Amino acid sequence: MRHVLFVAFKLLLERKRQTLVSVVGVSIGVSAFIVMSSLMLGFQNYFIQQVIDLEPHIRIKPREEHQQVEATALLLGEKPRAKDRILGWQDLVQRLEDNSEVLGVAPRLVSRGILKYGVKDKPVTLLGIDPQREPKASVIERFLVHKNLRRLETNRTGVIVGALVAK
Repeated sequence: MRHVLFVAFKLLLERKRQTLVSVVGVSIGVSAFIVMSSLMLGFQNYFIQQVIDLEPHIRIKPREEHQQVEATALLLGEKPRAKDRILGWQDLVQRLEDNSEVLGVAPRLVSRGILKYGVKDKPVTLLGIDPQREPKASVIERFLVHKNLRRLETNRTGVIVGALVAK
């Protein structure tokens, strides 16, 4: 082992300029790797947190069954069927709210639609919410201009429009 260290130090000290350039190059490379790795890890953690915050951890939906869709139903739309609903959802929401391990419960109605403005048509996702329960179960208020869903309580036809749709 002593001989190996002797040879290593002898070669390092004989070519000082080459040794210095090599050490500086390796140091810069390792520093750049550490910085990029830290940035990637930070962005990954931020992205995961955003996804977790925006989506519910548990979603309760009616059982999906394969159904044949007729052409008239596609053109004219169809009425919701009993199997598309959750019967007794109010009791389910109440039981979940009474559970101390559940942080928040918010019932939602989700549908697709088309928003028309002049000659422009935009496909949109319609989300019906309960303004009192939604802040307990999601972080939607963080993204609102006025930071308050309570305005929807006084205006039954109130609508929140996303920035992309508003443009």
